Amino acid sequence: MQSDATVPYTGSSLETLRTSMAAFTAPRDPLDTSPPAPPPRELARFMSFAGLGAFWGMLLGGAIGARTAGHQFLAEHAHHLPVTVPGWYFYHKQKNYRVVWGAVTRGLREAGRLGTVVAVFSAVETAVDVVAERESPASSVVAGQAAATAFAIANRLPRASFRKALLYGTVAGAVVGGVQEIGSYFLGIPIKYAPRDQLEAAAKVLAGEGSSSSAPSPSGSLGRIQL
Repeated sequence: MQSDATVPYTGSSLETLRTSMAAFTAPRDPLDTSPPAPPPRELARFMSFAGLGAFWGMLLGGAIGARTAGHQFLAEHAHHLPVTVPGWYFYHKQKNYRVVWGAVTRGLREAGRLGTVVAVFSAVETAVDVVAERESPASSVVAGQAAATAFAIANRLPRASFRKALLYGTVAGAVVGGVQEIGSYFLGIPIKYAPRDQLEAAAKVLAGEGSSSSAPSPSGSLGRIQL
């Protein structure tokens, strides 16, 4: 663990990001066998965040949609329940179809909404870091406020709900920024845009320091018992 509270910025500057994006999006010769240019770390982080948000939105929306569709089906058919075995078979079969359809439709809708909010958060946070060429919790706070504002405008929230959404976005951005700063401090490298191999190496170094510091010394309790 480093003793300094600040860590150097290893992300891309605005000019470097433009060059990396141009190399990544440049057309390739079909006969070229060389490996393609990797995406910028900022773009890879943005895509990972957006995909993770959409994934969780799909899971949560699917669970809510399935439960809502099941309850709606029960309410619609409560007054004429089947009385025969074939009737119950088709009853449950139709209910299962409705539940699956409700889970898929609600899951896709929530995946798009949550994925968009997380994408806005990641894009604004990265833009602030790239322009300032410095990692700071302030960029996460600004990103949280921007995502909350976009969510409130898209859903046409009233003024009171808009203020609550802005407060929640500010708190969420501060928490995300604080967690990233704590991780950067303990690992000794910025964790926002650091490559995976650097993060794994820093984690191994930190684990090695922890195990060495927790190892018992010869003058510990065992030595005192023998004496």
